[in-house]
Amino acid sequence: MLNDLVLTSRGSRESKPVLTVSELNRLLARHLNVPQFSGIYLRGQVTGITTASNGHWYFSLKDDLENTISCIMWVSRQGSHKRPHNGDEIIAYGNIAYYEKGGRLNFHVNSFRESGQGALYLRFLALKDQLEKEGLFDPSRKRPLPRRPRKIAMVTSASGAVFHDVCNVARGRDPGLSIVLVPAPVQGPDAAMGLAESLMLAAKLKDVEVIIVGRGGGSMEDLWCFNDERVVRAIAASPIPVVTGIGHETDTTLSDFAADVRASTPSHAAELVVFNVAEVMHQIRNLQSRMQADMEKTMMQADGKILRLHKKLTELSPASRLDRLQNAAQLLRSRMDATFEGAMNQTEYRLADIRQKLDANMDKNYSGAQLAFSRIQGKLSLASPEKTIMEFSQRLIHSRESMDFAMNQKMTESERDLSQIKTRLQALNPEGVLERGYAFVTSGEHVISRAQDAPRKMTLHFRDGTVDVNKVIPRKKQETEQP
Repeated sequence: MLNDLVLTSRGSRESKPVLTVSELNRLLARHLNVPQFSGIYLRGQVTGITTASNGHWYFSLKDDLENTISCIMWVSRQGSHKRPHNGDEIIAYGNIAYYEKGGRLNFHVNSFRESGQGALYLRFLALKDQLEKEGLFDPSRKRPLPRRPRKIAMVTSASGAVFHDVCNVARGRDPGLSIVLVPAPVQGPDAAMGLAESLMLAAKLKDVEVIIVGRGGGSMEDLWCFNDERVVRAIAASPIPVVTGIGHETDTTLSDFAADVRASTPSHAAELVVFNVAEVMHQIRNLQSRMQADMEKTMMQADGKILRLHKKLTELSPASRLDRLQNAAQLLRSRMDATFEGAMNQTEYRLADIRQKLDANMDKNYSGAQLAFSRIQGKLSLASPEKTIMEFSQRLIHSRESMDFAMNQKMTESERDLSQIKTRLQALNPEGVLERGYAFVTSGEHVISRAQDAPRKMTLHFRDGTVDVNKVIPRKKQETEQP
């Protein structure tokens, strides 16, 4: 319902109502959401296309007069359609939709078909073919990036977030890196000339080893300055390797073809250019920890072997062997004494029995008794304990001599094994390496293990002290390293 308040224009007799925004939007929706604005075929060039998280396509169609209209193609309408690219010229079928609440007008695309490639894309292909024939994109022209650059130049907008993103990534990988910003416009009619001039300026900066050219994502029109012939030729003519990180991973410009290395994003360009010192230091610390653990494990194993050998030597020592033999001799003597005592008791018993029989039959068979007595005396002489003790003594002496010989032989073998173990332990001792005439090289707290990593100033460690040295660079190599 229209507001009752009216205003009268000066010099006019007519009065018009004052509308609210809602009333105007309702009026426009009433006149635009009508059948005559449905079933429309619309020709135009796709620009600024994006895909929402729910799958809908949002883009604009523009004509040769640079007039544009916002378009939406719902995911339910996409069907077998392939997502168009920026620069594609299409004929879209759909209807006008005016959103009363937001006051927005969109063209809802129900279907579309290609109407040939857009003029912008055709220009891209024509220039690409021309420059490719000239050899600007030849892979043989690509130069390798320095392993660890100390200074890089960044050609991008001074007001954008690209430079800060590159700095965060680069200094997180190599804190000592120097980054120089060479500001340049990255969008608009003057961007191509500004980019070409900034590239030439960056190539003349002292000690710069790599140039990164980058900007954030955008439509084909937003990135068109990187397809300009002047920018492409400036990249190809640069005496310093150039890395491009333009737009997103799916965006490709002619500058990417001319560059020595193409990165998917500016941050990815920083990862390709900057050496990851932090990761190398982490690997070195891990190797040091593993080496320390291996040394401790080796020392523990050596200590355990020494303890086992000491126990074995103790068991095989002459004192232990002599104690065991003395115990065996004592046991043998005890058994011998018991045997001798038993034999004596038995003999005395037999002698008493014989004496009793002799007394009873002395008169009757004296001669027979004498003969029997003689036989018994012969047996007693054969069973004499002195003879048995002498035999056991000789056997004990022989056993002790054999034992002493075996003990000496075992002690010699054990001493030889212990000497070999000491030699191995001394070989594993890090200080033993220095005693043999070797040395190791450090720079600060870092151990230098390869010649290509050697800095200008180093320290040599010998067994009796250290010596500071400077790295000698041949004259020809020094001249080639000058920027």
